[in-house]
Amino acid sequence: MYQLKKGSIFDQKCDLVIIPCDDYGGMTSAIKNDLVAYGLPTSIKITTPGQVDFKICPKHFTISSVIGYSASVKLSLMQMSSSNEILHNICSQIIAYCKDNALRFVNIPLLGAGAGRLSYSESFDIIRACFDKEPYIMANIFALSQNVYELLKKSDSQSELQSQTELETHPRVFISYTGYDERNKKWVRELCVKLRENGVDARCDIFHLKLGQSLPQWMTNEIDLANKVLMICDKYYLSKIDSQRGGVGWETMIIQGDMLMNQDSNKYICIMREENPELSLPSYMRTSYALSIPEDDIEEERFKELLLNIFECDITPEIGKIPQFIREKMKK
Repeated sequence: MYQLKKGSIFDQKCDLVIIPCDDYGGMTSAIKNDLVAYGLPTSIKITTPGQVDFKICPKHFTISSVIGYSASVKLSLMQMSSSNEILHNICSQIIAYCKDNALRFVNIPLLGAGAGRLSYSESFDIIRACFDKEPYIMANIFALSQNVYELLKKSDSQSELQSQTELETHPRVFISYTGYDERNKKWVRELCVKLRENGVDARCDIFHLKLGQSLPQWMTNEIDLANKVLMICDKYYLSKIDSQRGGVGWETMIIQGDMLMNQDSNKYICIMREENPELSLPSYMRTSYALSIPEDDIEEERFKELLLNIFECDITPEIGKIPQFIREKMKK
């Protein structure tokens, strides 16, 4: 899937941001200035056109978890060029990396356009063709200028609408919990698997946190990108919230800040793992509706209720016709 976006690849949070360069690691001054401003590496070793060098982002960079330097331009005898083959190779590597690492959102510029001598339309057509048939990965294709954006948008409004509709069928859910209790950690793992089996992009550190990634940065990105956040609340979770310790303490600060900014949001869902709400629910969530699932085996009805909330399905029964005997009484 893909979406056409206007602006810079650094304008929107994502899982992976793609940096254009040539096969010697060179890049435009504008891109280099952006990398310097964000404290990202500007010196890389790439020798093959179409190669992508993926790197875990440094802790201070909060826009994405991974950055990919892509050799979209071939430098030969002081001439620069790109091609359909080079862009296809790059997109294939990006897709494979996303699948291997459970990444979903990719910010990608119009590779090969400009210095690579491809037109903006040619670049866009190649990239969208590569991602259009991917049901899980969303490529945010960025056109830097308003003129280019309007040019590409004219021929793509219907495709963009279809991509957005398909994406909404797989809500992204971040699971916040503490792994202090091994029983609860095992339960969270099974819940994550079950949600994913039922069309939910459920994410937790058990499966998605990779070696070398900054835990606070990863948690911040996941909460920002999530449609819903499941807070798995037990006495250990509450203890870490109260003491502001560990990953849960960090997540709590992010969650409370987001709730203050979006007070009408139903983004956060509490699941109580204790019988007594006072032993599991954070004080700031005790006035919110929460699901109680203290047992290890989730009842099917409870799980269906959770899915209905995640997918935001309206379960309100339709209003039927007024009964005849009421009509007759109203006439009198």
